[in-house]
Amino acid sequence: MVMGSPQETMGHGGHAEMSMDAMVQDMRNRFLVAAVLSVPILLWSSIGRQVLHFGVPAPFGLRDDVFQLILSLPVIGYSVRVFFDGR
Repeated sequence: MVMGSPQETMGHGGHAEMSMDAMVQDMRNRFLVAAVLSVPILLWSSIGRQVLHFGVPAPFGLRDDVFQLILSLPVIGYSVRVFFDGR
């Protein structure tokens, strides 16, 4: 039986063609997107409203939970995707 590389065996072949510097830059970009979007998600949450006393209404007349959903979709779709499918 012929075994492939550990990356192929574990299903983590998505970064195989990337250099280490490119992978580090990619992961840093994903982290920055998640970090930037996490701040408004926190502010418009119930913790932001009750503990931090943040009183600005969500933009465009949206409810707080809908606004948080819209902000969390890029975090899950872009920043966290690498952990779901191993790319």
